[in-house]
Amino acid sequence: MNDPRFAFYGGKSVDDAEKKVAGDDGSKQSHKFGWEEPQFGGAFKAKPVRRQLSTKPNDFEIFKEMARSHRLVEAMSDAGETEKAMASRVEVYELGPIKEINVNKCIEMATHRTCGEFWKAYTMCREVEQKRKTPVEKQHEICSGWYETYGHCLDKNSTTVMLNVLQAMTANDPSANVQKLRD
Repeated sequence: MNDPRFAFYGGKSVDDAEKKVAGDDGSKQSHKFGWEEPQFGGAFKAKPVRRQLSTKPNDFEIFKEMARSHRLVEAMSDAGETEKAMASRVEVYELGPIKEINVNKCIEMATHRTCGEFWKAYTMCREVEQKRKTPVEKQHEICSGWYETYGHCLDKNSTTVMLNVLQAMTANDPSANVQKLRD
């Protein structure tokens, strides 16, 4: 068997080489690169870590959203030029929607609606404690986890809602810089 066509397979035929790659049962073996399963019988196999996720908002994320909001307000101010122009009006001009709609209250309501499930859980906890005839002073203490989760949700979502409101306010701004800041 000195045929040069079979030199690559160690002097064997192509069929013999394929049988060697295939297992005894005829199935193809998969290549192993070392990271599929730990060797040494699993002595070094890591066990999954169980974590209790915190509801506390990420401070950096809040800071980042507030910084974007402040930057939009600063761009709208245009280094104080907008305020100077508004102050130099001949007479005080009040916008109609501002008289009718309290934007602060609307932002607070939108934030509460986003976090309403946690508020419902808190009130349900208080109702359960009332049925158990727990003193009123202790009811909040017992249900404080739900209230704290609700507070964390408000903290996180209030910055997001404020940024969204400012982005909506500046949607028609003629300045290209403000439009870049919106994105």
